[in-house]
Amino acid sequence: MALPIDIELYTEYGNVSSFLAANDFAGQNFLNGGNFNSDLPMRLSLVTRLVEWNYNRDPNDQTLVSTGNYLYQLFGKYKKEAQLIIANNMPGIIINPANGAQSTLQPVYLQFRVGVTSSPQVVNGVNVTIPSDGDSSVVLPLTYILASLEVTLDGVEVPQSDPLQTSYNPIYTNNSATISLANGSTFHNNDLWIISGYQYVAV
Repeated sequence: MALPIDIELYTEYGNVSSFLAANDFAGQNFLNGGNFNSDLPMRLSLVTRLVEWNYNRDPNDQTLVSTGNYLYQLFGKYKKEAQLIIANNMPGIIINPANGAQSTLQPVYLQFRVGVTSSPQVVNGVNVTIPSDGDSSVVLPLTYILASLEVTLDGVEVPQSDPLQTSYNPIYTNNSATISLANGSTFHNNDLWIISGYQYVAV
């Protein structure tokens, strides 16, 4: 009996996600002076190998449903990027859903320390005004930003819309992305912020 989930696709996601996670955590470890530790990249790789092995042994094994779903949960934030990479077979042409134009994905990366980093900073050829102490938002005036920006504060990932801690609410338009801090939070001098993601760039 056929399985209700696509194990072959899940293992493809797993292979790409384990690489993305390893790359991500290596960068975070560098920023934290080697003090950042996580077993997620290794767990993603190991579970992917185990699911792949079991599928090759018996593609109808019903235990693959639970192990496949567990693997799927591990993808977390890497799933979207893995889907794009697999769908476009790196680094091919993709279609911008906002305007139908053939495009590629270009990384968006802004790192600043409040009150220290000069303003504006140039990101992908566009000036971005750095927030000052007490401000509660920052605008990235870049076109067609993929709606999956990630934000970190002093090396720790900042969640979206969490009422119990510092979090942020993103607003995406075709011409910009606005990161607004929630719960009355503001930018403070000497805080190190990183905002990263991708934007569609027409080819």
